[in-house]
Amino acid sequence: MKKSLTCVVFATLLTFLLAACSDKEDTVQPLKLQLNPSELTLTVGEKATVTITGVPQDADVLWMTDAENIASPVNRMHDKTDVQAVGVGKASVIAVVKTNGQRLELKCPVTVKQNPNKQPIAFEDANLKRQLLAMQPSIDKDGDGEITPEEAKAVTEIDFHFDNKSDATPEKLIKSLVGLEQFSNLKTLNLKNQGITSTTAIEKLANLEVLNLCGDNITKLDVSSMNNLKDLRLYDTQLTALDLSKNVNLEQLYIQRTGISSLDISQLKKLKLLLANGAALTELTAIDLPALEQIQVTKNNIRKMTIRNLPALQQLHANSNVLKEITLENLPLLQRLNLYDNALESLTLDLPKLMFLFVYDNQLKQLDTSHLPMLFQISVSNNPIKKLDLSSNPIVRNIEAENMPAMTELNLKNNGDFDEDYEYLIIDGNTSLKTIYVDAGSEATAVKQLVGSKAINVVE
Repeated sequence: MKKSLTCVVFATLLTFLLAACSDKEDTVQPLKLQLNPSELTLTVGEKATVTITGVPQDADVLWMTDAENIASPVNRMHDKTDVQAVGVGKASVIAVVKTNGQRLELKCPVTVKQNPNKQPIAFEDANLKRQLLAMQPSIDKDGDGEITPEEAKAVTEIDFHFDNKSDATPEKLIKSLVGLEQFSNLKTLNLKNQGITSTTAIEKLANLEVLNLCGDNITKLDVSSMNNLKDLRLYDTQLTALDLSKNVNLEQLYIQRTGISSLDISQLKKLKLLLANGAALTELTAIDLPALEQIQVTKNNIRKMTIRNLPALQQLHANSNVLKEITLENLPLLQRLNLYDNALESLTLDLPKLMFLFVYDNQLKQLDTSHLPMLFQISVSNNPIKKLDLSSNPIVRNIEAENMPAMTELNLKNNGDFDEDYEYLIIDGNTSLKTIYVDAGSEATAVKQLVGSKAINVVE
C-alpha cells in the first residue's frame, strides 16, 4: 500500500513539472517572416528592393548572397536591402534573422538577364561592323570593340558611300546590312555605290530623312514606314516601281536611269525637285504641288504630260521623250522650258516669266509666243512652222530658227532695244524664207548682213 502511494505522488509531481515546462516553452512564439518580393528577375545593371515583413525591432539581421558576381545586396538595412544585378545567371539573396534564441534563414531567388541594350549587335558582314567602328566620333563608347543597341541609338548619320564604282573594290563592299536596323534614330544614310542587294534592314529605319542608294543593285524598296523622308536618291539602280504615297514630307526625289515606268507624285505637297532623267516613264502628271520648283524627266518614253497649278515651278526639262500632247497651265514663275526632241504638233503657252524656250526637233506647225513677254532666248529649229512671229517679245536676243524649209515669214519687229550681244541663227536651211520684218536701225543692219545675197526681203 505504501509503495503504491509513493508512485502516485511521484507521478503527480512529474506531471506538474512537465506541465510547468510546457507552459514556459509556449511563451516563446516562433518567427513568422517572409520576403517581399519572394523572387526577382532583373537585367544587368538593374536594382530592386527586398523587404522582410514581420521582423522584430530587436532582431539581428544579416544580408548576404550565394553569388556575389550575379546579385549582391547593397544599401543593407534592418528590414530591407537593395539588390544589385551584376552579371547574367541565377543567385539567392539571403536574410538571416536571429532573435530570442531563434534563427531563421530566408531566401529570395534572383534571375539576372542581359540588358538587351547592352547585348552586342550581331552583324553578318564584317565590313559593315569594321566601318561602323571606324566612324568618328566613335560609336563604341566603352571601347570594347562591340556595338550595342544603346550605342547604335545614339547615331544619327552614316555615310559609307563611294563616289565612283571603280573605288568600290570587293574587299571594301558591304554585302549584308543585317544589324543596321538597330540604328533606329538614324536620320541620314548614304550607301551610294556599295552594291547592296537587300534593303530589308533599311526599311525598318522609320526616322530616316535622307536616303542615298544610288548605284546599288536593288530591285525593290519599301519606304512606306519612312514618314519623315525628305531626300530620296535612287538613281542608277534596278528599281522598276516605287510607292511614295506615305512619304508626304519628301522634298527631293532622284530616280534617274532606273526602270521606273509609273510615278504618282500627287501626294507630295512638299516636293521641290524631281529628277527622273533616263528612266522608263510613259506619263507624268503634276497638279497642285505648291512647292515644286524643278522637274527633269528627259530621255524617258513620255507621250502625255499634264503640268498644272505649280506656283513655284521655275524649270521644266522634258526633252528627248515621245511627247505628242502636253498641258501647261498656271505656271506663273516658269523661266525655262525644254521640250526639244519630241513629237509635238501644237503648243499653247501662257507663261509670264518664261525666258528660255527650247522646242527644236518637233513637229510644230505654228507657235504663238504672244503670251511670253519675258522671252529672252528661243530655239525652234527643225519644225514645219510656216510663219514665226516674235513681235510680242521685246527683249528676245537669242533666236535659233534654222532648217525650217516650210517657213516663209519671220517677224522680229518688236520695238525692242537691239543688243550688240544678240545671236540670230535664222538663215541656214530656211529655203522658203522670203520676208524678215525687223526694227529699223542696228537690227536691220545686222539682219541684212546675215541675209547677204540671198533672195530674202528685210522689211523695216
